[in-house]
Amino acid sequence: MINIHVLPEVAVRGRDFKDALVISITSPGREHPKIEGSNIHKFQFHDITKEYFLNTTHTIIRPMEKEIAESIVEIAMDNRDCERWVIHCEAGIGRSPGVAIALADYITFEPNRKKLIEMYPYYNKHVCKLVQDAMEVQMKELLKNLHIQKLLMEGRSRYEL
Repeated sequence: MINIHVLPEVAVRGRDFKDALVISITSPGREHPKIEGSNIHKFQFHDITKEYFLNTTHTIIRPMEKEIAESIVEIAMDNRDCERWVIHCEAGIGRSPGVAIALADYITFEPNRKKLIEMYPYYNKHVCKLVQDAMEVQMKELLKNLHIQKLLMEGRSRYEL
């Protein structure tokens, strides 16, 4: 089981995460906090929804996008054997809990999805939905590949689907 830590930026600054997967989220234009570790992945997007962005004239505001969600899911799938995950954003209230809650639908975490929602009731639902959608695509592809492997092991051609 993976121990997941959803933290604000101040809680990770200057710390060593050598044995952890770290997903670091900041707003565009802000520097990521100085932390140690070899498995640190950095993303930048604002803690807003796509609807807010579409209803404003602000071109400097960047909500989370599908491509960012896909990258986070790919990183998550590649690190399922890592026992400690740290997901942080500036306040630890919206973006990082949104990512953690979405991933908890598919990956066994401690605390679990229900507890994460209780702990972070103001999580960014837009972020959560994009990560869930990206994870759905990833899981369908994984199942399709497993089916093809099974057919090949049975001696059938993958074209016999």
